[in-house]
Amino acid sequence: MQPSATLAPRVSVIVTTYNRPKRLERMLQALTRQDLPYGEFEVVVVDDGSPEPVAPVLDAFAGRLRITHRRQPNSGPAVGRNTAIALAKSRFIVMLDDDCEPEPAWLPILLEALEANPDAMVGGHTVNGLPDNLYSEVSQMIVDRVYAVHNADPTNAGFFTSSNLGVSRDALLAVGAFDADYRLAGGEDRGLSDRWRHSGHAMIYKPEARILHFHELSLRRFLRQHFNYGRGALHYHRTRVTGYAEEARTARGIVFDFSAWRRQIREHRGDHGTVPIVALLVLWQVANAAGYFWEAAVRGTRFTRNRAL
Repeated sequence: MQPSATLAPRVSVIVTTYNRPKRLERMLQALTRQDLPYGEFEVVVVDDGSPEPVAPVLDAFAGRLRITHRRQPNSGPAVGRNTAIALAKSRFIVMLDDDCEPEPAWLPILLEALEANPDAMVGGHTVNGLPDNLYSEVSQMIVDRVYAVHNADPTNAGFFTSSNLGVSRDALLAVGAFDADYRLAGGEDRGLSDRWRHSGHAMIYKPEARILHFHELSLRRFLRQHFNYGRGALHYHRTRVTGYAEEARTARGIVFDFSAWRRQIREHRGDHGTVPIVALLVLWQVANAAGYFWEAAVRGTRFTRNRAL
């Protein structure tokens, strides 16, 4: 028997979607397979101005998922997530992207950790769901390297992507949720992790809470993605709480630990080969730097961090 829809759910899964109805459908299918009963979680979907409304996709899950839906003008993922947070009814919020598919134990693992550590942010592990796509594989390699540096101590982590994290709704609102000045995907989760960590709250990494990420990339989309990350990085560096020395040390650990990169390349080269992966890693840095300086030039923002911090 399904619990009454009037009972408050234990956790709210929030999703911002834009123009990916098939991926959204697959993500919702994966949520129906979670090892958590119907009624104990809700799904809050914010349609960020998709050309075609996603309501028909959501309607197909009536009776299988408790879904709250809001459509808004296209405003970017930071604003979309803040809209979803405002709509959420439960004490805890877990975030997921529309091109991800969580494993059945994903939500129970995150919820158990949140209930045991209600003042902490808890993050899971993401696996590339498209290993035959070179660009998707390298993009995930970059995220894995960032996680290896930031989250070397799982009980004292430093960064989670917003596609796989859980948090207390009240604590999230207390630190200001997502900064709406991040206009594009890329940087808003970095800024949130920075403010969260320096507010005194813990961050706990639970790598067993796994999702598959189906982000289909081409060379053009790979370059655009990391160009946009560079654009977001400018705002992050002007607003971050982390001191310059700590930030520089972390960046060096991510980019210049060549032994770690060699190990990763050996693990992931498969049929792709070493040279294409190395070439894309170089292009990652070029695109990121280009986005940073382009944003500085176009927005008229100086290439300095906020001296008031």
